[in-house]
Amino acid sequence: SKDQKTQQKLQQETMALFSKHGVNPLAGCFPILIQMPILIGFYHAIMRTQAISQHSFLWFDLGEKDPYYILPIVAGVATFVQQKLMMAGNPTQNPQMAMMVWIMPIMIIVFAINFPS
Repeated sequence: SKDQKTQQKLQQETMALFSKHGVNPLAGCFPILIQMPILIGFYHAIMRTQAISQHSFLWFDLGEKDPYYILPIVAGVATFVQQKLMMAGNPTQNPQMAMMVWIMPIMIIVFAINFPS
């Protein structure tokens, strides 16, 4: 609903449910706050250190993009599967979330194609 009072009532009921069951609404963001600085550090270490960026692992060079596009496709498929599983438990589907199930994996693939392995 676009109604301001209905939205406010929904938020109040959601927060009441959170406090009733002891759920922290920010708990979902906490793991990414720990992971992102580490991942960004790995990315910059690989990109800026010649010894690492010229090294190879399995079939790809760490400083170059994946020539066979296996890693971007695996990342996109994994994102799609995760979002489909999250949507499976929700009987009422939000049209915006249904659209994100398709858009997010495509974005991941497009970005990952140009990133180093």
